[in-house]
Amino acid sequence: AVGLPTGERATALALRGDRLYLGGQACPSEALDGGDCPGRLYVYNLANPERPALAGQLDLPGTVIDIVPAEEYLYLAAGPAGVWAVDARDPARPTIAGHQDLSSGAQALAVVFNRVYVASGRGGLVVLQVSQE
Repeated sequence: AVGLPTGERATALALRGDRLYLGGQACPSEALDGGDCPGRLYVYNLANPERPALAGQLDLPGTVIDIVPAEEYLYLAAGPAGVWAVDARDPARPTIAGHQDLSSGAQALAVVFNRVYVASGRGGLVVLQVSQE
């Protein structure tokens, strides 16, 4: 098992090639929905699948509840904190490439070409246009 820092829990997972992306949440256990809890994205190298190695991480203002890899970027749904685009070309230093606030938050994502489809709670389906430059 790969542990997280004390008090943090795993909230989302995605795999692309030999990289595993794990969303983490640092929040009291009684806060079930993640609300305003800070989040973190962990990047693991799976070159040796028996021993995932932490390659990098990125702190975020909201809990990561969905991760979708697309090309060299990741798109993260972070509930009330909206949608985050992360440049993941350097696994040791993932960086924020963009952000979109949504009044109803972001619960789940799908990415097709240059569009991010967002399940946005009471906001329904939201379509975001993106460019990966």
